[in-house]
Amino acid sequence: MPRVAWVMVNHDGGEEVLASVKSLLADLTEQDRLILVDNGSVDESADLVLKRFQSVILLRNSSNQPFSSATNRGVKYALENGYSLVGIVNPDVRIQRGMTETLVRALDSGSKLKTGAVAPVMTLGNSNRIWFAGGTILWPLAWIMNRGMGKQIQQAYQYHGLSDYLTGCCWLAPRGVWEDVGLLDERYVFYAEDADWSLRARGKGYILRVVSNAILQHNVSTSTKGRYSATKIKYRTAANRKFFAQHTPARYRPFQIVGGCIMGIVYAGFLLLKGRWSSFVEYCKASIGKPVERMPWPPSQQRTSS
Repeated sequence: MPRVAWVMVNHDGGEEVLASVKSLLADLTEQDRLILVDNGSVDESADLVLKRFQSVILLRNSSNQPFSSATNRGVKYALENGYSLVGIVNPDVRIQRGMTETLVRALDSGSKLKTGAVAPVMTLGNSNRIWFAGGTILWPLAWIMNRGMGKQIQQAYQYHGLSDYLTGCCWLAPRGVWEDVGLLDERYVFYAEDADWSLRARGKGYILRVVSNAILQHNVSTSTKGRYSATKIKYRTAANRKFFAQHTPARYRPFQIVGGCIMGIVYAGFLLLKGRWSSFVEYCKASIGKPVERMPWPPSQQRTSS
């Protein structure tokens, strides 16, 4: 019986996606599969993956689709083909051997609480520093933050356990949870779809857990050309605004009037200090006006009002 299916989305990933695929496949058993959803790549990376790694299941999109839509196609395929555990994983990762099995054991641990999904601790590139060890949603400030960022990986054990949300870089969930919670909300397009899914899972009574002895290396923001690129800032800011407009509990909304403004000013200043003028401009543009219902795609299109 099929066991684990990992879904990875690729768009012109080049050598990076090849290295990611190789790393993940080395961590799988014969019962597991990697489903690569290729988003209209023109760099032949999908063909190279299939040529070098015949066990990969390749699904082709004729054009570059939003991340959430492409991911959903892979998850649907996995569910329709009987996989008992379905995970999503970025195309810019390296897996520490044993990660998949550790996550599987965490889901099978027999906890009295309903575990909806589990995620590894993720390092910032090949450094010894944490990028993600769980997430915290700061409702009064309208801010989403990764726990443990910048800390030494040896401190990961401190963050083992419950998390407000899991990042779309990597998580694993039972098929029953996917069927109960549903797929990613495609209105988010790119960013915050992970926090939205996490909130919906928690609303169904599931807990989300970080497993500190499962490790993944994340080469952050390879697809968006950098952690502070204008494209990333534009999409992330718009998506986060939509997330908080949709999910903020009523008791926190008055605090966000002040807290959200303060955080916005602080982050805008941070971008200026970094010398990221274009990112600062996109951040300011995405921070004003009514939250968009859906961002335009692909990113080259101009932002339109909802």
